[in-house]
Amino acid sequence: MAGGKSSRMGRNKALIEIIGKPLITYVRDTLQEICEDIAIISNEPENYNFLSLPIHRDAIESVGPLAGIYTALLHSQQEHCIIVACDMPFIAMDLLSQMVKCIEKDKIIALRSKQGLEPLFAIYPKSALPAIKLLIEAKTYRAGLLLEKLPVVEVVTSKNLSRSLFNINTPEDLEIAKNYDRHS
Repeated sequence: MAGGKSSRMGRNKALIEIIGKPLITYVRDTLQEICEDIAIISNEPENYNFLSLPIHRDAIESVGPLAGIYTALLHSQQEHCIIVACDMPFIAMDLLSQMVKCIEKDKIIALRSKQGLEPLFAIYPKSALPAIKLLIEAKTYRAGLLLEKLPVVEVVTSKNLSRSLFNINTPEDLEIAKNYDRHS
């Protein structure tokens, strides 16, 4: 998902570079190792043509990440979709593989961190579409609420978790990310 206002960063986070690569390419490269179909969800598709991937605008505008999840599921040909925010460049392949192994019919696969379940690095079943639509119609746009309303398989791990869930929201986060990359 490459949406959002990037208000704390002051510019489009997906296109910020670390060692000459836009953040979104790190996410794409990781997903390509495990996914047959990858798509970008963005209301600014012209920014992502360089990725040579399908790009879908939010099916429902101005409702935040929930609309991105909804749109991804709506366009997916698969029963489950891996949803990843564009500002999470350090997702560990072994962690993603562990999540995929936990897939169960009609259940969300989510990581639990100290902050709770992570809605923007999770695997959603296509069967979640009606519940998402109900939340949107009720003007309840918090993506995390979906993890409270639907069945979830929680993946609990300490291996690579904080690094994989590190997202870049501020210039300070970007500096930390640049140091992560040099020392990993």
